[in-house]
Amino acid sequence: MTLEVQHHTLESTDGTRIAWQSVGTDPSATTAIVIVNGPGADLYAWRGFVEEFAPHLRIIAWDYRGFFRSGPPRRPGPIRVEHHCDDLREVLDAAGIERAVFVSWSLGTQVALEFYRTDPERFAGIVSVNGTYGTPFRTSRAVPGQSLLGLARSFGPGSGRVMRTMVNALRVPALFRLTQRVGLVSATAGQDEFVRIADAFAVQDPALYARLIDGFSDHDAEDVLTTIRCPALFFAGRRDPLVPSTYSLYMAAKVRSADLLVIPIASHYIPIEFAEYLNLRVEAFLAERLPDVWCP
Repeated sequence: MTLEVQHHTLESTDGTRIAWQSVGTDPSATTAIVIVNGPGADLYAWRGFVEEFAPHLRIIAWDYRGFFRSGPPRRPGPIRVEHHCDDLREVLDAAGIERAVFVSWSLGTQVALEFYRTDPERFAGIVSVNGTYGTPFRTSRAVPGQSLLGLARSFGPGSGRVMRTMVNALRVPALFRLTQRVGLVSATAGQDEFVRIADAFAVQDPALYARLIDGFSDHDAEDVLTTIRCPALFFAGRRDPLVPSTYSLYMAAKVRSADLLVIPIASHYIPIEFAEYLNLRVEAFLAERLPDVWCP
């Protein structure tokens, strides 16, 4: 990233050390874009997005408890979506952010929706990329089909180690090309980007990752969808093997006046595979539906 990222820490309500990042031209802005990441990804995964929007808007992100620069949770057991919402609230307060466009990826959409349940007044808008409202590891009553996330979780407590082995394989050029051929990653994806993300993920604690994933497994925010009143935009990859595109279609149908974009050849990694396309559509969404936020 060519823009300077400011790194901060805070102590969350239960004493867990939470790392958060701020980047942008106006550090005093009270309206921002907040990135709600997928588990296992850090701000680098949004490099193209940050470089596009940070010159115009402040961007805030944070690391889930136990991952990257954040400290491990003080208490045992699953790391629940509600814990992430508590951390997010603390980050927004520390950053002085009153209102934001929440841009979520993957299971991060569950965090964004749960946060809307408790703090709807802080939402200027929602952008969900490859997201789901909940219960991502089993067949949903609303959305048919089983994602590969459910298969990964079936390995049990050792699933974190399995996932780490899988992402480490991306370092091998032949294996990376194989993932593209079988459709796990789009042919537009660059290996260097994925290797950088894999390197960062591979050093994380697999036991903590299992706790993180368990916290998402029984969470369900489907009931929040019909209560959303802010502008919303949903992105889906038609070839997404981790979170099927049917989740985004269902959410867009439930949210009043939502916009939907399905990219036919995209997989689960739209922020990396189609960064420029994502940027253009989000910019149009902000200009059309949130002109008070978007002032390029």
